[in-house]
Amino acid sequence: MKETVELSISSPGNILFVMDQSGSIGRSNYKMGLDFMKSVITGFPLSTNRSAGVVLFDSTAVVAIPVNQNSTASFLEGVDGLGYNGGGTDINAALLLAIQEINDHGFNRHTLVILITDGISKTDPTTAAQNLKDAGHILFTIGVTQAVDMSLMEQWASKGTDGSLYYLQVKTYKELKDVGEYFIPHKRTITTERPPYIGEDNNICEQRVSCG
Repeated sequence: MKETVELSISSPGNILFVMDQSGSIGRSNYKMGLDFMKSVITGFPLSTNRSAGVVLFDSTAVVAIPVNQNSTASFLEGVDGLGYNGGGTDINAALLLAIQEINDHGFNRHTLVILITDGISKTDPTTAAQNLKDAGHILFTIGVTQAVDMSLMEQWASKGTDGSLYYLQVKTYKELKDVGEYFIPHKRTITTERPPYIGEDNNICEQRVSCG
């Protein structure tokens, strides 16, 4: 089955990364996750009309960079300074904190929330994910490694206007960075099998992702 994943980051708007830093990831993979975030923001420079932030989570969640950061240089510097904790995986806590952060510092703007995880949550984030979407925000879920239950990532993800779902799976954190270049403000068209999957057996240029 073929599908199209269409993503628009409107201006004004926010980007909020919700990134797993649990013990299963490890420091080197965590660093590649940070590189992914930097790649996205380099492609979508911040301004008074576009801000970005980061929520990190393991067994608990923390706002590492407030979502009202509107300086690209300051955001990239902030990401470079993020430490790694390890721990469990609580996606529900992460999404609840994301909602609170958007409400507190999101300037009443639509927010693209990009969830990145390599594991299964110890709690059920389904209600939090739905509340986020009901508030008009976009939830884009990215599962890293085959340990992720992609049926859940699909369930939590937002739908595009054509009914396609905003979710991806990659095999490794090294390949996660390759995804970042497709979150840039000019349109790219690539074909994909459902569910979207990027890995060593799949050329990313054979995926279909439209970002613009």
